[in-house]
Amino acid sequence: MPRKHSSSYPPELIELLVRGSQHRIVIEYPHKDAMVARHNLHRLRAAMRDEHHPRLHLVEGAVILVQKQPPALIIQPMAGDLLDAIKHSGLDLTPVMDISSVAATEALQTTNLVMDNYLRRGIGNPESRDVPINPDPNNTVEKPQ
Repeated sequence: MPRKHSSSYPPELIELLVRGSQHRIVIEYPHKDAMVARHNLHRLRAAMRDEHHPRLHLVEGAVILVQKQPPALIIQPMAGDLLDAIKHSGLDLTPVMDISSVAATEALQTTNLVMDNYLRRGIGNPESRDVPINPDPNNTVEKPQ
């Protein structure tokens, strides 16, 4: 049996998964109904996967759970319990800028600058070979006499 298209589900269910991937959502719901709802949310996500839906990367981060007592449907970020424990421990895990990506960006900018200056000198123009490569993007270095 082919899957339903994601558009056959209410858009609020996609939004529920998106928000659940960002923070814990607990909905009081009878256990049997919560089981059906979890199944439907998984089917929605599978349909989005089949369609390469533009919001798929957001809903993939949500975990869908059913709690027996008190009966509830829970949508939370992947590793949500671990994240809660980390917060309660007082540990600050604010992402740090990756130094290697900064160095790579700077190297790329320098390479682009050198290439721009090389191209400005005029490839194959013998008169332009005495023009130094100008590291100044404002091109303020004057041509030697």
